[in-house]
Amino acid sequence: MALYGGGNGKARENKQMPKLANNKRLVMFTDNYLQNWSPDMVARKSTYIRDEKVNCLLCCFSKRGSHSFAYDYRKGNVHKSKVFGYYPAMSIKQARKKALEIQTEVIEKDREYDDVFEVHRHPSYIYFLENKSKQIKIGRSTDWMARIKELTVATEDVRLIGIRLESNVFNETACHQLYRKYRQQNNEWFDDKSNEIKKLITAAIVYGENDKMLAQLMEEQHKNIYESTVS
Repeated sequence: MALYGGGNGKARENKQMPKLANNKRLVMFTDNYLQNWSPDMVARKSTYIRDEKVNCLLCCFSKRGSHSFAYDYRKGNVHKSKVFGYYPAMSIKQARKKALEIQTEVIEKDREYDDVFEVHRHPSYIYFLENKSKQIKIGRSTDWMARIKELTVATEDVRLIGIRLESNVFNETACHQLYRKYRQQNNEWFDDKSNEIKKLITAAIVYGENDKMLAQLMEEQHKNIYESTVS
C-alpha cells in the first residue's frame, strides 16, 4: 500500500507528497539508530533524516542533542513541516502512527493543514526517576531534559526509568492521587514495594498503551491499593 496515494489524474497531482531529495537522508528509524545518531553539525543549526517506513515522518536533530519528530507536508506550491513530538518521550511506533493520522486528514480528506495540526510549543511530560532505595519520583516538566539533568546531578544514584507526554488520563496529578498511599512526606518520592508504579510505567512507556487501556489499569490498581484492605 502506497504511503502517499497514487493515481494518474491531474485532479490528484496536488495531493502528492514530495519525492525524496536526498536518499542519504532515508533511514529506517530504530531506537538503536536514533540513540547513537551523531551527525556532523559543523556550520549547521539542525539537520534531519526521513523514515524509510513512513516517508512523511522526519526526525530532526539539534545541537542540544534532542530529537524531534515532524510531519513533512506538500500540496501545490506549499511545502512545510511541523514538529509534533519528541524522542524518546514519543516512541518511533507512536510517531509513525501520528504522522499517518495527520496525512490521512490533510491528504486523503483534503482538510486544511493548520486546522488539523495542533502545535504544542511547550508540551508537558511526566517523568519517573528511581533512587538507590528503589523509591520512585513522579514529576512533570516542559523542559524535561534540563530537569532530569538537574535532578540526576544533584542526587547520587538516581536514574531515569521512564518519560511520556502527559494526557488527560496519564499525568502527574493522576499518578500522585493514585499512589498517595505510598508517598513520602513532603516530597514526590513514592515507595513501590508492590511494584504497582512500575507496572504502570511498563504499560505506558515500554508498551505504549493508549489512554483507554491506561485508565483501566489505573482503576484496577486503585481497587487493589485501597479496596482490597477493606474487610
